[in-house]
Amino acid sequence: MVEAPSNNLDEFAEAVALGGEDAVLADESVLAAYGLGQVNLRKIRVATPRRVRSRVPNTVEIEQRKVPLSDRTYIEGIPAMGVESALLGSRGRIMTERLIDAARKAEQRGLLDSAAATRVIKELETS
Repeated sequence: MVEAPSNNLDEFAEAVALGGEDAVLADESVLAAYGLGQVNLRKIRVATPRRVRSRVPNTVEIEQRKVPLSDRTYIEGIPAMGVESALLGSRGRIMTERLIDAARKAEQRGLLDSAAATRVIKELETS
């Protein structure tokens, strides 16, 4: 039997699917999916407005959190929170210097406009 080729985003897509309808890739998992900064994921973080009762693999962390529609995007078809929120949501789990570097890279790649990048960097520097 021939298997479909996998890509580096398959695990992210599977994790979001486990979260059910309205689930999105969240926080440092968004940064990892975009390849921003040095992010070593222990678990793929997914946010969903509903409680998930089914068991999920140890590599996935599902948290009950509503992400507004205005802060949702797609990474190659995978529902995800916006980069600005992902950067700010990753504070405390990723070193500030790495988050600032990721914000600059996101701006260079057009994932953040210059105003958003400046806003994020200022907030990261003061926290």
